[in-house]
Amino acid sequence: MIVSLNDAWVMRDGEKSYPCAVPCSAYHTLLQAGAIPDPYWGENECISTAVSDRDFSFEKRFDLPNHLLSADRVILTLEGVDTLADVYLNGCLLGKTDNTPGRRETCCALISTPPAGM
Repeated sequence: MIVSLNDAWVMRDGEKSYPCAVPCSAYHTLLQAGAIPDPYWGENECISTAVSDRDFSFEKRFDLPNHLLSADRVILTLEGVDTLADVYLNGCLLGKTDNTPGRRETCCALISTPPAGM
């Protein structure tokens, strides 16, 4: 069974948050929110390049059907993960990317209750 997690994400930029759907980019999300000028218009590219110097987090809250929660294994597939990223599920590090963008699959034990403070 495939459960799509593409919709209803939140991109965090410091204290600010922006709704988004994945796949997306920080540039696309900020542009859609009106937080940066169109980098493809005039000389805005020079203004918008500072975006690449910032760190962003993408968060998603979701519920899975009970039969997946009780499964022996679940494969989480991530497509289009950025060049540098740390991937967490319920506060547990699943993996890191380091200049290797693209598709990721990881078999994980699901943690049904996030750690305190999440």
